[in-house]
Amino acid sequence: MNELLTRQAVYSGSGDLVSIVELYDNARQLYPLDEAFDEAVAVLKWVVSSGLMEVGTVGQDGAWKPIVGSLEEALTEVATAYREDPRPAGEGRWMYMFWLQNTKAGNLAAGRLTDAEVEQFDIFY
Repeated sequence: MNELLTRQAVYSGSGDLVSIVELYDNARQLYPLDEAFDEAVAVLKWVVSSGLMEVGTVGQDGAWKPIVGSLEEALTEVATAYREDPRPAGEGRWMYMFWLQNTKAGNLAAGRLTDAEVEQFDIFY
């Protein structure tokens, strides 16, 4: 699991929801295409299991709702959709199936990032 990707996810989550495709796009900056999805999933698992972020969906009303069921079930669903249609520049169904939202602990961790750590995120923009 890449610490730079993890810090960037938590930092990004301090201001807005983070989509799975954002994690994937950032991983593509650091890993070959065939490894990027797995790395994005590893980051997602780590930030959730560490209590820094929660996984949920965004309804048609724009409201965020935590997932019902296990994280593993949700990730299996995303991985299946990715394998069916991985189009990184397209509209693959997997890209916006689930979103991440910072917990209070995630916002605290984002607030503790140094300016030097935040500057490292320039690689993703």
